[in-house]
Formats: sequence, structure tokens, C-alpha cells
Amino acid sequence: MKPLQKSDWFVILAGLAGLLLFGVLGPRLYPLFGVRLQMTRDGALRAATELVNRLVSVPEGSNVSAELRVDREQLGYLQKTFGHAKANELARDSIPVFTWRVKWTRPSVLEQVAYSSQEEAIQAMASKLSGELTVVLNTRGRLVGFTRMETKTAQAKRAPLDSLAARSLAHKFLIEVAAVDTSAVVPVLAAEVPRSVWGRGQHIFAWKEKRPVAGETVFHVVAVGKTGVVRYNRSFVPSEPYQVPADSGGERIPQILFFL
Repeated sequence: MKPLQKSDWFVILAGLAGLLLFGVLGPRLYPLFGVRLQMTRDGALRAATELVNRLVSVPEGSNVSAELRVDREQLGYLQKTFGHAKANELARDSIPVFTWRVKWTRPSVLEQVAYSSQEEAIQAMASKLSGELTVVLNTRGRLVGFTRMETKTAQAKRAPLDSLAARSLAHKFLIEVAAVDTSAVVPVLAAEVPRSVWGRGQHIFAWKEKRPVAGETVFHVVAVGKTGVVRYNRSFVPSEPYQVPADSGGERIPQILFFL
């Protein structure tokens, strides 16, 4: 076997140095390298399906999709506040910067019906829009978001819930579906919203975790409508305001406001 020459050692050392440099700078330049995804796309589909089956029967023929998303604004805030290494650790273990978004869409059924006017046809089609279900999981499979948008027909068939019934559904969802330890949270909001972007006659409930995570206050918000729980969000709101990057498109609004 031919002994290694000086030039060969130089190439080997240069390669090792390059790998070391890539291992150090990679997670800083590409944050996803610093996050070990413990859940694949197939795993996210299975976990989301099991969760949804506890709440509603998904119609046959529904379209399902799953995609990995990155909250770059949240990641930028964490990197500025805690540095790249700590930010990657928080994004992996605590704060849902990287999330799997699984969505079911029920396709519309075309019917051959004669309408007396174009206005009547438009109203009929609007009442038969497809319903949607969206489940958002973090990289460990924990639920951080849920949205259920029913058709107008389904909403019209249900009577509005009173505040006690709505509170019971929200509390049950928080424990059984979102897997939240109720001893670690305190209620901060209970309100009835006559009309919101998610429907009419909704009840909004919010809980705040007693211990902040990485300088942020954690809220659990549940919206209950005629068809049951229609929205859940695990929101992280900075305890102190921070400077928003110029290209972020404006101020970072706490997600709790989107329910109203």
C-alpha cells in the first residue's frame, strides 16, 4: 500500500476542517439543521388522524395534506434574544417554531339542480362549501393548533350553545385533546363573541400558563361554536416587546387577538 503523501494529508485535514466548520455554522445559517425532527410526515398524519377521530368523523373522499412550516419571525426573535444555539434548542423542545400542518378538505359535491335565478344559485352553492379541518403539531407531536370550519348548512342546523355548555366543551378539549395540565394554568378570559371571522355566536376561553417559557407568556385559547370546538391555539406572546425586522411586514400581533 502506497504511503500517504503530504498533499494527501492536506486534503484529508482540509476535508475534516470543512466538516467541522459546517457542523458549527450549519445550524446557525440553516436553523433546521439544529432541530432533530422526531416526527416524520407519515407520523404527523397518523398522530393528527388519531386526534381528529376523537372529535369528528372525517367524510370519505376527503383530501388530506401535510406540510412542515417554519415560523421565521418567531425564530428570528429567539435568535436575537437567546443566540442561535439556545434558539434551536427552544425551537426543538419548547416553542413550536417548526410545525406539521395537517389539513383535511371535504370536496364539494356537484348537483344537477335548476335554480330560478343566478342569485338563488349563488346562495345555494355558498351553503354547500366544503368543510375543513386543520391540525397543527410541533416536532414532538404535541397539539399546538386546531381549526374546524363547517359548512354554513351544518352551522344552521345547530342551536347556539349556552355559556356553561361551551365552557364544559372547552375544558374537556383542553384536558383530553390538547393534553394540558389544568393545575399549571389559570383562566384569564371567558367571553361570548356575537360575530367573528370563524362564525356567529362563539364563546372564547383562554388560560395562561403559570410559568413563562423562554421569556414568553403561554396562552391556551379555545373557541366554541355551534358545532363544538372550532379553534384552538397555543400562543407564545413575548413578555417584553421587541424590535421587529424591517422585512417582517409590521408588528407581531399576539395570536390571541385573531379570535376576536
